[in-house]
Amino acid sequence: RTPQGTCKVFVIYMVSGIMGNVLASVAETDLVLGVGASGSILGMVGGELAFLWSTWSRWEPHQRFERTRGMLISLVLVFVVGIAAPINTDNWAHLGGLLSGFSLGLFAHHRNFERSRGRLVAVILSFLGIVGSIVLVVVLFSHTKDKLILSLEENIHRPTMCVLCKSSDLSDKETQKCASSKS
Repeated sequence: RTPQGTCKVFVIYMVSGIMGNVLASVAETDLVLGVGASGSILGMVGGELAFLWSTWSRWEPHQRFERTRGMLISLVLVFVVGIAAPINTDNWAHLGGLLSGFSLGLFAHHRNFERSRGRLVAVILSFLGIVGSIVLVVVLFSHTKDKLILSLEENIHRPTMCVLCKSSDLSDKETQKCASSKS
């Protein structure tokens, strides 16, 4: 059992992965879907950062230092390697997962803050994160809807892919007829 709770960890993991891919889809100009769990994993790091912040006064100074240092080194390595590596690394998904995990972590752990001011800041930041996530989803669907429709329209009939057009020796006029009968 984790200090954050199994259900909270599961929700942060799943939502961070989804929101990481949503941010990546909005930020990329091409209609490309990302795969992988790196957004979810960085969401877990964001949730852990929120948990650490919300329970800061409960940790010994050396524990705070070790946990913070470990997470920051990991984050720096992930983003530096993601930028410098010649492979296709989806840094937008990493950033989206990290931010959504942090936002969800603040929401999940806002009661851990000992001062009401800390609770208020946590609630405001988590609210902004949730609103930002909703905005990203709306933007994603509004921008990709047209791309999806165009992509589907382009793929309705392709004479080079059409079984009827490929199997027989149709003239260009007959191929156009075949194309018009498919749409």
